[in-house]
Amino acid sequence: MRTRIAIPVALYTVRYETRRGRPYSGFERLVLDAVADGAGDIGELEELFGVHRRIVVECVVTLVQAGWVAVAADGALVATAAGREAAHIGGIPRTTEVNAIHAEIVLLDQHRGGLALRSDATYTNRGRAEKYADVMLARKIHRRSLEPLEVQHLLRTRHGEWISWIDPIIQLSTNNLHYVVGELDSANGTIVNVPAAFLDALPEDLVEDVAEATSAVSVEGDDDSYHSRSRWITAVDPSDVVVGTAEHSELLEGVLKEGARSRVLIASAFLSAERLTHLGPSLHAALLRGVDIDLLWGYDTPDAAERVAQLDQVVQTAEMLKAPGRLTYNRSAAQSHIKVLAFDSQPGTWSVVVGSHNWLSARPGGDLVDISIGLQHPGIAAEIGTLVSEAMRTDTGADGRSCAFWRNLGSSIVNDPGEPDAGKPVNVVSGRSHEIVLRNALRRSRSRLTISSHQFGSVARRRLAARSAPVDFSGRVCVADFHDDLAQADADRLAASAGLALETHPTLHAKVIVSDDEVTIGSYNYLSTDTAGAATRHRELSVTVSDGALAEYIDSILRAPN
Repeated sequence: MRTRIAIPVALYTVRYETRRGRPYSGFERLVLDAVADGAGDIGELEELFGVHRRIVVECVVTLVQAGWVAVAADGALVATAAGREAAHIGGIPRTTEVNAIHAEIVLLDQHRGGLALRSDATYTNRGRAEKYADVMLARKIHRRSLEPLEVQHLLRTRHGEWISWIDPIIQLSTNNLHYVVGELDSANGTIVNVPAAFLDALPEDLVEDVAEATSAVSVEGDDDSYHSRSRWITAVDPSDVVVGTAEHSELLEGVLKEGARSRVLIASAFLSAERLTHLGPSLHAALLRGVDIDLLWGYDTPDAAERVAQLDQVVQTAEMLKAPGRLTYNRSAAQSHIKVLAFDSQPGTWSVVVGSHNWLSARPGGDLVDISIGLQHPGIAAEIGTLVSEAMRTDTGADGRSCAFWRNLGSSIVNDPGEPDAGKPVNVVSGRSHEIVLRNALRRSRSRLTISSHQFGSVARRRLAARSAPVDFSGRVCVADFHDDLAQADADRLAASAGLALETHPTLHAKVIVSDDEVTIGSYNYLSTDTAGAATRHRELSVTVSDGALAEYIDSILRAPN
């Protein structure tokens, strides 16, 4: 039996700009100016700018490749005619060009909040929807505008282009006028003629509401519609996994003392006095090397003001030592649950470590079992930069220049995921997309399913219901404790009803899903309530990696986490 379903939509106009070419830094402009003014030796440039010789060499190589600097017969550096002209412009040399100004129409599913481009959907007016649809879904969501972050992943670019600007004013164009009409086949639980993003956002009991059936709705089309705009390809293997407090602490201190070249981001849900005291010498070591450090913390605690004062003291000490690096941080809670370490190990090369570890509050020497994974890819770093910049809102007292840095890093995503043979597919997952990752894992896993969530709460009753269909293997749920007054016996029954065995590990803090040959690692507690609303504001962060060896390795850790 086929049932026509009308989904109410609102339309928004998004204007954005794309560029192509390579954006050059302000430091490269300064070096070009110096060469044009007669500085013809690497040593002279090193002394002039007071930076490491390697950085100067890399910058000069970049300028040579751009055709602005040449090496004379006697070995001296000279500015070419193009280089002198670029230096004469006065700003950063223009090696990028505006390719086009675009306007896209974005559709908001007003029933559950999914977003899709107009070109990905066919919509009609209310009169035709009422005439042809069997069920009219309720219009529950009314928004006057959208945020650039919400739509960036939808916007189209050609190969070699990157989005340089999105108009921050994304206003409502039409409301209460249009519907997308799809068809539900209650026999097999599929919906057709509806954008995949809308399907991911539809209520889990849709089939029951419409066709009085209990089978779960499956999505026809792209299984990865809940992920980020691109599947990035990067090298990854089990050696990139970080497990436990000691390994995370060692990694962070190594990055601060020598691993980071010029900038570090540390995002953590909480601050603690003991952890900040322990990190103090490493923070000063990085600042003395000229590394800028941006901290992002998420939630209030009774002593949050004292912890901010503790960071103020770190800044004052750094100023006394005349450290060239800057330490920035938000002064009030960002309501963010993102847990990430990001740093540039060399020019243009960004490393990110995503997982469950609270970098700024974990007790030194503690025994919590956190799991994170380290990745290197400019697209992954840029996506995470966008998420971080949104969390660094000015009303939290965060530094405006730091917000701009991470926002600009995010706007420079180039539509080049990488060569398929160069590594494994990786997606960035944010916000409420985590619920879709869980639901798809419950429905689609065929040989392996392990869910690790720090806590098990009453919300699990709804989320685990997605695995109501019979399966021929038993999965596992790993948790540390229970909340919402949920007794372990009730939790056992809930897990068993979904064909899952419940395991408790008191020191487990990892947030992981292993589904067949895919593993998702990050900050989101899949089976407990998001009381602070971080997911709805895109302030949860994970990555999904498609690799059987990695999935098996993570699963083996969760079999004996202690």
